[in-house]
Amino acid sequence: MNTSANDQHLTVITPPDGLRQTQGTQTIELPQRFDVHADVELSRGLSEPGTTLLIDGSKVAFADMSSLQSVVDARLAALGRDGDLVIAFPSDELRATLELTGFDALVPIFVGGVQ
Repeated sequence: MNTSANDQHLTVITPPDGLRQTQGTQTIELPQRFDVHADVELSRGLSEPGTTLLIDGSKVAFADMSSLQSVVDARLAALGRDGDLVIAFPSDELRATLELTGFDALVPIFVGGVQ
């Protein structure tokens, strides 16, 4: 994967072709309301060392701080197991929340296209 930073301090990831089918990549879709009550178990996608967890954030209309912290914690766990975690295609609401909280500096974000 290639990484680069754009003008909005987001890390943009250009995935290889067929990312969803790439060995060692797991995909989790976040719910519309990603808060403390959401039943999202990010660690289930990180069971194998070297796994990259791709989080689909396209449907998120609301995210709270505890849920965003769980994403950062999952990324740290992935990095500790020679893997990684990226947020793919965040909704406008999720992207704004990540930027306002500073979490965009802690978790790579794939917004699409070739950078």
